[in-house]
Amino acid sequence: MAKAALSGLKVLEYAEFINGPFCARILGDLGAEVIKIEPPAGGDIARRREPFAGDDPHPEKSGLFLYLNFNKKGITLDPRTPVGKQLFLELARDADVLIENQGAGAMSRLGLGYTALKKLNPRMIMASITSFGQTGPYKNYQANNLVSMHMSGLAYAFTGIVPDPEEQPPLNPGGHQGDFVTGITAAINVMSAIYHRLSTGKGDYLDISELEACAYNEMRDYGAYIFEKAKISRTRAALARTTGLIQCMDGWVQFHGTEERHWRAVLEAMGNPEWGKDERFKDDRSRADNWQALRENIMTWTMKHSKQEIFHMMQARHIAFAPANTPEEVVKSPHLAAREYFVEFSHPVAGKVKYPGAPFKLSRTPWKARYPAPPQGQHNGEIF
Repeated sequence: MAKAALSGLKVLEYAEFINGPFCARILGDLGAEVIKIEPPAGGDIARRREPFAGDDPHPEKSGLFLYLNFNKKGITLDPRTPVGKQLFLELARDADVLIENQGAGAMSRLGLGYTALKKLNPRMIMASITSFGQTGPYKNYQANNLVSMHMSGLAYAFTGIVPDPEEQPPLNPGGHQGDFVTGITAAINVMSAIYHRLSTGKGDYLDISELEACAYNEMRDYGAYIFEKAKISRTRAALARTTGLIQCMDGWVQFHGTEERHWRAVLEAMGNPEWGKDERFKDDRSRADNWQALRENIMTWTMKHSKQEIFHMMQARHIAFAPANTPEEVVKSPHLAAREYFVEFSHPVAGKVKYPGAPFKLSRTPWKARYPAPPQGQHNGEIF
């Protein structure tokens, strides 16, 4: 069996909930040895978040924890105690990467900041993930995904299907998108630091701000303001010109017809209805300005067809339509099944669980499901 891409890389994860653990999971999926450090009392707070396997609110059955901590080993350790701090230092002595999200300045207050650790291990790469970064007037403020998404402006255009986007408040995008975006951002920066170390032999300190990671993913509306000094219309921002969800026979489809050639192909697929000649829909701007009327007209056709029928008809015409799939439909997707994306793994407490696997295929260093999320303190004996 070929070695994984990051075989031989040792990663310490002193982080909880989503952003730090997701960063570490990405590295673990690429083959790094990830040692997850949890507090002895209670463990990672993700253990107490739903959904739970078998609808049993047990700390070893949280679906969120099981997903985020796949391909990791787990220990319990409290670095605030003399013994715990000494053990932490011993682990850090030969670690390649340390990922932490304990809060601005928290590690330094424990005597475990980068200044102290790099004396012990000059090759260490330390990634500190916080809501607002290690500097600036907000550095000690608390936040969560909802705060980061809205403070960054990333959620501003998210209106869902509401009658009046200009007057009604922004909505919260589903899930924890800001936390996951931050985890990906941190993993990319860790990989950059690893590459830099190959030529210099030196470690690095990475100050990762969730606010800035979210802001990094929103340039369209920033650009409209920076370059045009325009007040951003939430209706137009949400549409991103002419796009949106439209109801169909068995759910919803994401309509996309921004370019003129796309729009002509959409009309052709619908049988070139008479209303398509309406002056209100003559070009992209007018279609965006009259989106509600346009959507109602398109729906007279979509309500006669299923999501899959529409998807295949539009794809055959090279139009980026997509079904708005439910979680059940995603899990049962024949395409994802063909690519073996979901994997089943047995957990000692939660039992057999289906996980999303890796979103990549590496020919020379293939991904491997090595072990499930660790029960709390599972590897204390092995690691210590």
